[in-house]
Amino acid sequence: MRLSRDLHDLLGHNLSVIALKSQLARRLLGRDVHAAEKEIVEIEAVARDSLQEARAAVRGLRGASLAAEVDHAREALEAAGIEVAVRLEGQLPAEVEAPLAFAVREAATNAIRHSRARRCEISVRQGGKQVELEVRDDAVGAGGSSGAGSGLRGIRERLGAAGGALDAAPEPCGGFKLTLACPSRRHGAGRPRGR
Repeated sequence: MRLSRDLHDLLGHNLSVIALKSQLARRLLGRDVHAAEKEIVEIEAVARDSLQEARAAVRGLRGASLAAEVDHAREALEAAGIEVAVRLEGQLPAEVEAPLAFAVREAATNAIRHSRARRCEISVRQGGKQVELEVRDDAVGAGGSSGAGSGLRGIRERLGAAGGALDAAPEPCGGFKLTLACPSRRHGAGRPRGR
């Protein structure tokens, strides 16, 4: 179950990035060879990283870094033409790092694949004895995920093991919002984050 969940999270996101960057590189070939070459170099890097992460997932050694996932999400969203705003506040304990990182990955992938959004906001904050993540997009297309997909199910499973909760639903006035709350057992511990 863990392996299936990790591979879904890893491959769904990374293959979406590779497809988007490949399309962009193809469009740039006739107009800007240097920009196309830059996209191709980034495609190679994502493919190599994917291979390493898949191998680590199979070995059960894969971890997730929130900072790295936010950076990857920003890059993928911007490649898809989606404006991104990120706000990371407070000190985040190590035990919430993986659930938050996987949630950011899944939310970005869903925004790219399902929403036709123009803007996406990612915010993480320490609130009392829990850490909260919110990812919101303006979902101008058919809408975000229904909340029933295997990616969101995987996030719920991870959160359940950590005592957390997930709410993912369309907004009444348009857009899609994912909200995650995860208890912080070591309140106040961790390292500062900021963007």
